[in-house]
Formats: sequence, C-alpha cells, structure tokens
Amino acid sequence: MNDKGTIWEGHGERDGLSRKDEPVASSDTLDKQCQTPSGQEWKAILCLLILAIPFAIMGWMFVGGWGFFVNVEANEYVVCRTPAGHFRVYDTPGMKLKFFSSVWRYPRYYNVTFGRTSATFNDNKKRSFETITSIALPTTTEYQLKFHKEIIGDMETMDQLIKGEVENIIVATAPIMSGQEVLTSRKAEFAQLITDQITNGLYLYHVTKNVDANSVTAEIVRDELGEPTIFLESVLPIYGIGIRGFYIKDTQIPAEEARCIERKNFAEQLIIRTELETKLMRVQAQYDVDKAQAEADVEVEKAKIEAEKAIMLNEIKMLDQIEDKTIIVIEADRMLENK
Repeated sequence: MNDKGTIWEGHGERDGLSRKDEPVASSDTLDKQCQTPSGQEWKAILCLLILAIPFAIMGWMFVGGWGFFVNVEANEYVVCRTPAGHFRVYDTPGMKLKFFSSVWRYPRYYNVTFGRTSATFNDNKKRSFETITSIALPTTTEYQLKFHKEIIGDMETMDQLIKGEVENIIVATAPIMSGQEVLTSRKAEFAQLITDQITNGLYLYHVTKNVDANSVTAEIVRDELGEPTIFLESVLPIYGIGIRGFYIKDTQIPAEEARCIERKNFAEQLIIRTELETKLMRVQAQYDVDKAQAEADVEVEKAKIEAEKAIMLNEIKMLDQIEDKTIIVIEADRMLENK
C-alpha cells in the first residue's frame, strides 16, 4: 500500500512495473462503483417513470385535480358551469365529469334556526318565539337551475328569504288566538298554520278591535269553497322549495307577565292544596268514625258472646245440680229398699 492508501498487487510484471507494484482500485472507488447505476439500470428507471406519469395524472384527475371530476354525495346535488357558460346538474351520488367547470354544492335538506320573533296575540299579550324551519331544496333540474341562478350558491340569501317569510306570517297569524292558547291548547294549531302559509302564501285576515281596545278578534278570510284567501303568494314554490316542517323551539313571555303567571299559578296551587288538605281531613275524620264504630261493634258483639256464654254456663250448672239431686234421691230409695 502506498502513501495514498492505494492497494498494490504482489504478482507478475506489466509495462515495466512488476505486478507486485501494480495499483488496485481503492476502497472508496469500489464503493462508488457499486453505488452508481449502470446505463441499463438508468434506462429501466426512466421507463418506469415514463409509465408512472400517466397513471399519476389520471389518479390526480380522478380525485378532482385539473377539474375533470367531482364527487357528489348522497345528501346533496351539484351544479356545474362549464367555461363556455353551460350549466349541468348532477343529482345522483358518485364521481361525475366536470371538465374545468365551476362547482356549487347544495344540500337536499337543511334546517334554518332564526333568532327570536315577537308577536302580539288577540288578548294583547306578547310572545317571543325561537323557531326551526326544515327546508327541502328543489328536486327537479328545472327548479334546481332556477334556484341556483337566483342565489349563486349564497345560502345566506336563502336563510334571509325564509326568515322574512316566517316573521311576516307569525306576526300576521298571532291575533287569531290568545297568548295563553299559543302556550297550551292551540300550540300545535299555530305551528300548522305557519307551515301551511310558508308553503302556500300569507292568508288574508279580518281583524276587528274590541270595545275595550285592549284586545282584538281575528279570523281567516275564506273564499266560496271555504279555502283561505291568499293575500301574498309565497316565493318558495317559484323555485321548487318545499317545507318539511316548522317547529317552535322555545317561547318566551315578558318578565312582568311571567311573574304574574307565577303568582297566579302559586295561588291556584295553594287553593288546590287547601282543597286536598280539607278533603284529607274529611277522609281522616270519616276513617276515625268508622274505626270507632267498628271497635264499638266489636265490643258489643264480644259482650253478647260473653253474655251467651254466661247463660250457657249457668244452665250447665243447674243441670249439674239437678243431676246431683237425682243421684241423692236414687241412693236414698235404694237404701230404703235394702232395709
């Protein structure tokens, strides 16, 4: 080995050098030769890369890259607009071609929860409602495109549209019942009236102010067939939008009225409690009387039994005395006969 770490072979001679002095590749050179691919290996690697690139591109396009495909979920429909301005609606789930189109996704159903809406009822009582409206978006291509062109994916516009409809209907419908009825016996009827009007349109109401001026009387104006007269058509059917349901999530009443109701309920509960306590006292008194009478009857019956028992014992005693006397007489007669 020389000073540079070169290995020399020790046999034979060549080119004036003995084979003993011929250099052999160093260990670093051997490692580099082993790690460096040969020409054929480079060709194989290049071929693999060339074959892999189309598959990678196809996979990227399949998952949405480059805008070739869009995945439609089961709970939505998708509106696509091509670069040429043509619209296409995908209403079934799965991977769909979009070809660089712009995409808007719309849920089939969704719930809209609004802030509180206040209304005054026919007894001049105010109520504040928190409501939920369940919306069904269009189901046909014609209405889906019409709806899309109106809001262009802005669902907040849709929410405001529904909110305006619901608020107007609640305020207009409130005077047909009292503030107490909407909390109890007619709550379901009120919700159904709201649902019908969101779907069909705002009804026409005839409202009359009562003499006391603190209350009104309202009723739905009906046509010759008894159907409600529509005062303002709903905009929802224009776009094929349906209402799955309207729900009153919570109802609030003014604080002063709430305190009055609490006091009234307390007084009513106190009356009921007093009546129950009075009834309980009467029942207890009757029970005590019945118990005393039963105990007295038992004592009387016991006395009768004791009296009958005493009579029977006296009779037995008398019979015993008679028997004793009879035995004495018989013995006396026998003694006289013996004499």
